[in-house]
Amino acid sequence: MGWGYNYSGQVGIGEAEVKGPDECYCVITPATLLGVGNVTGLDAGYEFGLALRSDGSMMSWGYNYEGELGDGTTTLNAVPKPIDGISNAIAVAAGSEHALALLADGTVLAWGSNDDGELGFGSAEGPEECNAIPCSKRPRPVPGLSGVVAIASGEYASYALLADGTVLGWGRDENGATGTGVSPENKCKCTPTPTAIPGVAHAVAISGGEDTAAAVLRDGTVLNWGENDHSSLGTGTATPEPGCACLGAVAPAGLSNVRQISEGGLHSLVLADGVARGWGYNFDSQVGIGSASVESPCYCVPTATTIGGLSDARKVDAGSYHSAALLGNGTLMAWGENDLGQLGDGTQDVERPSPVAVPGLSGASDVVATVSNTYAIIGPSQTLSLAFAGTGSGTAGGSGILCSAACSQPFAQGQVKALRADPDSAGQFAGWSGAGCSGTGPCFARLDTDQTVTATFGKPKGTKITKAKISGKKRKKAKFRFTAPGAVTGFQCLLLKPKPRKGGAKKSAKKKRKAKFAKCAPGKTYKNLKPGRYTFKVRAVNILGVDAKPAKRKFKVHAPKR
Repeated sequence: MGWGYNYSGQVGIGEAEVKGPDECYCVITPATLLGVGNVTGLDAGYEFGLALRSDGSMMSWGYNYEGELGDGTTTLNAVPKPIDGISNAIAVAAGSEHALALLADGTVLAWGSNDDGELGFGSAEGPEECNAIPCSKRPRPVPGLSGVVAIASGEYASYALLADGTVLGWGRDENGATGTGVSPENKCKCTPTPTAIPGVAHAVAISGGEDTAAAVLRDGTVLNWGENDHSSLGTGTATPEPGCACLGAVAPAGLSNVRQISEGGLHSLVLADGVARGWGYNFDSQVGIGSASVESPCYCVPTATTIGGLSDARKVDAGSYHSAALLGNGTLMAWGENDLGQLGDGTQDVERPSPVAVPGLSGASDVVATVSNTYAIIGPSQTLSLAFAGTGSGTAGGSGILCSAACSQPFAQGQVKALRADPDSAGQFAGWSGAGCSGTGPCFARLDTDQTVTATFGKPKGTKITKAKISGKKRKKAKFRFTAPGAVTGFQCLLLKPKPRKGGAKKSAKKKRKAKFAKCAPGKTYKNLKPGRYTFKVRAVNILGVDAKPAKRKFKVHAPKR
């Protein structure tokens, strides 16, 4: 569903210029998008929208002056329609007039305006022209970009999170959006090729705003970069003129345990320590602290401040001058500017300094606030649970979920959540298990149903014998089943045989070899056992070693009755 400004048909209801109160050309209550079903992800830019579907295809609608719909034309389309050539996308991101799609193989497609190098093609030119503006009318691969686990778009910039936790940025850098902390002096004032953001490592999630961007790090802290003349970076002060009024990556003051961040029009929102907080430009009450900031020079909330009335927020999302939140019960709240009905509460031009409910809407599983619109996915949620195994420790997570001990979070059904694992300073990551994930690279967990993913740090721990069957028939045998939590590559078994009875045969002159563990699998069976007492041991194996405490079971094989 969508609502807000609709001059170019960006609400997706099949018609543009629907007049609301005061001829605002807007839709002031949630309306169902035409023909857009099985949606797992949404994003929108300046008067256009994008939807990701469960089969990996995408749809687009709205403004198309610079090819942002990806349909090969520059023709406005108020009816959502498929984007040809995309069939395996797992994430979508929209800038002001450009778009990105992350594919399942870790590559990225880009299309729309390239006037600031935001497509990452190496220059701020072509490959085509859209009304005399450099563009690409259809999705094209971003050259040299692979191993990507998440994408984000700023207004005229783009970002990619790589599997190793580094972040790349490209596009307009006039106000420091690509993280260098200085304004470039080249012709286009841009970085047209994906380039590492200085000082950012071990990131698990990213977000892009108007001229700012941010990353959530493995330890639950945040780094912000870009324009700071409205204290948009949460440092407590605004960066004064002259110059670009920008900073390289800095940590907003007083934040910890952050699991989700959203960058908007020079303001930021986070979920941290279980509460929603915000900072930055607040002239239109978009931070949501109960009042607008109308004092010069920064018109801002300089440090992260708690947003009242959001006791159970699952997600917060920052638009240009308004914001929205998804609550745990599937309802939405919104606040800030409302000149075009973007709050969806049935009013227009009634600014809301604190969160208010979006009436008549329930069952939401995701929300996206954009320039002058808000969108929601209405449908089931599935829970992603993170578990931990092994003798070591570390953190695991991605956008919306980050933890160092067992935790869970619901997301829209069908979403693919990209997860990274980072061991602590002394440990190693042994791999993923569950939800089809394996190996030590990123985990892509698809939430068609509830899923549990286990991150294993260090050597295995917790090998268990789940079933033992000792046969008492003529052919004496013992059968064992066993398991271990986490990323296990196999098992090793050992059967200790009985010692000879006293007074029996003399010991061999040769020294008896010490029994050793050998490779085995669940269902291990020993046959033709002689009478006596035995001890069975089993230990799990992973790429880092073996369980230091094998599971064991003692049993006895009786002599046949005479």
